[in-house]
Amino acid sequence: MTDSDTASGAIRTLDHVGVVSADAEKLWPAYERMGFLLTPPTQQTGSPAPGEPPELLGTGNRCAMFMDGYLELLAIVDPARPTRGFPERLARYAGLHILAFGCDDADAAGAAMAARGAGVAGIAHLERTVDTPHGPELARFSVIRPAPAEAPECHLNVLQHHTPAALWQPRYLIHPNGAQALAAATLCVADPERAAARYGRLLGHDPQRQGPGWRLRPGRGVLDVVGPETMFFLFGTEAPVLPFVAAFAVRVDSLATVEAILLANGVPFAVLDGRICTDPAAGGGAVCVFQED
Repeated sequence: MTDSDTASGAIRTLDHVGVVSADAEKLWPAYERMGFLLTPPTQQTGSPAPGEPPELLGTGNRCAMFMDGYLELLAIVDPARPTRGFPERLARYAGLHILAFGCDDADAAGAAMAARGAGVAGIAHLERTVDTPHGPELARFSVIRPAPAEAPECHLNVLQHHTPAALWQPRYLIHPNGAQALAAATLCVADPERAAARYGRLLGHDPQRQGPGWRLRPGRGVLDVVGPETMFFLFGTEAPVLPFVAAFAVRVDSLATVEAILLANGVPFAVLDGRICTDPAAGGGAVCVFQED
């Protein structure tokens, strides 16, 4: 790790991952069938340029909030409005396109990234209104946007949450499948060693050899970087295109509970190396891995 654990600029968590789809009516029920409790649908807003007022976007989302981290399920809901480049990403493949990491101080983290030689496109300080049991509240967060060349495989952000209680509401944290935490994301590329080194510089964590690939461990949660030859071994599926974000893992209380839900709802899956891996077609193109550790 190139930043110390006490440094304010350290990137400490795998904050969330995002599955992107052109069809909200298929994506959101698919994850409910896996036993996730989702937040209500929200059409997103964003500023077209720094300092300009926010406008309604053509994307909407629902989220599965965990005790640690969360899963975003994003869909194109109005193609006539700005869609942040997601249709172009969907032209390559449907599935996981968003990786987001967490820090305590976005300004310090952005400066640390630049000092390591990573390109930083800018830092946006954003807010949005969320519904709570006590009425509307502002969720505020700062987002570091790396230069596109730093993470061409995905839509990558580094976030500082200023009002986490507005997002991590207790009413959304108890899932039928027992989901507790976002544990990992897996990136599949042609040259894992080179890509892992680039992400290591970007995130400030030294990649370590992990079986057939490389692993970055930013505190809570891990990012695995592997080659296409390992995809079937890990998840029972093959890479549809390179590069792509292949899978995410969720820590659950009981695999037996997950298996019962998937069987009852007709969700195809395989049990591999003590983990449950859903078929990509059942998760909008993403493999959802359930594990107990």
